Amino acid sequence: ERLRITSQLVDTANGNHIWADRYDGTLEDVFQLQDSITEEVVNAIAPKIRSVEMERATRKHPDNLTAYDLFLKANAALNNLQIEEASGLLDQAIEVSPDYGKAKAVRAWCYTLFGWRDYIPSEQDQARAIDLANEALANPNIDPETSAYAGYTIAFMKHETERGISLVEDAVQQCPSFAWALAS
Repeated sequence: ERLRITSQLVDTANGNHIWADRYDGTLEDVFQLQDSITEEVVNAIAPKIRSVEMERATRKHPDNLTAYDLFLKANAALNNLQIEEASGLLDQAIEVSPDYGKAKAVRAWCYTLFGWRDYIPSEQDQARAIDLANEALANPNIDPETSAYAGYTIAFMKHETERGISLVEDAVQQCPSFAWALAS
């Protein structure tokens, strides 16, 4: 007739113990116990989630607003399947801000889009795409989106397929709501 539930929450990434508690009750209280455990787990992880979200929100866009504007225009062109236009805008953004990792990752990804149009990227285009993807990954402020675009490119160009897939999977782990990476 009695229940004892011991719960613990552990960060699997580093093994750190976040929270633990023990609950005693009767079988009749099982749903109340479940609600209590849920509430305490949410209270334990909410500050961590907020911290991660604040970190992501404060990641800087490039210092050069011209580069950021070009990047946004390139995204609009991509949304309209204007790959050549988007590629040109991203090339301009990279020229204006050579350390703009996300622009490099999306530009690298553009080379894979040409492949969907019965165009096989030349060895030179493949090498350029891989170089851009690796340069994007070398940026110290990499975010899940950059990682996913670079990873997709690396996998698509068949240079390091497992590494590329791993980068996309890591992006999904970091941001489970990133629909593009989930669909890739």
